[in-house]
Amino acid sequence: MSNVNEEQSCAHMHKLLAAMTAAGGSDLFIASDFPPSIKVHGSMQPLTTQKFSGEMTRILANATMNARQREESQGISSVISRYPFPAFPASA
Repeated sequence: MSNVNEEQSCAHMHKLLAAMTAAGGSDLFIASDFPPSIKVHGSMQPLTTQKFSGEMTRILANATMNARQREESQGISSVISRYPFPAFPASA
């Protein structure tokens, strides 16, 4: 899945965020060797059973960052982002 371009990875993140919002979730978690999960009313719930590879996790995480953030995150094994995803409205 390393042939995913930036537009496709952004579209996938939008789908994950839309699913999170529809489920009433407050946080989206993407991690290597785990399925994408959300926090709903304080409890973690997987969105799917499909686990993300390390490469897919990196691609999706990069979709949420600008060029400076991507450069700064090189070599870091964990990135926590608490910022709204570009072009995805924050829930009220």
